[in-house]
Amino acid sequence: PAHQMLIIPSEKMKVPQDMKDSMARFAQFLGLPDSGPRVHHDLIFKSSPAAKGVGSDGHVHENGRTYIAESPAELSETLHKVFCPKNQELAQLLLDKNLITQVDDIPWLATALKRDVC
Repeated sequence: PAHQMLIIPSEKMKVPQDMKDSMARFAQFLGLPDSGPRVHHDLIFKSSPAAKGVGSDGHVHENGRTYIAESPAELSETLHKVFCPKNQELAQLLLDKNLITQVDDIPWLATALKRDVC
């Protein structure tokens, strides 16, 4: 059922305040505390050991970081072939089940729903 799913666009995990709000929503969804002495928001914004530093946008989110090594082009191509059709299926499911009201709610949906992307 739709009430058992929480959809958080990845874009909401890039800006510190948006990420904090999204993590609070996630904690509430799971029935966990979203504030207090056991919640350490500062951990979210620390770079991982594999990161050389913050991303080009000045934030430490996973997609914005510069890493110690680059992945081979063949790996990126393989991952695209595997995940692109799955992203299309997920996008269609979200729309079919009314888990989102419009494609613009999640920016990657419009791209995922294009037929010639994969």
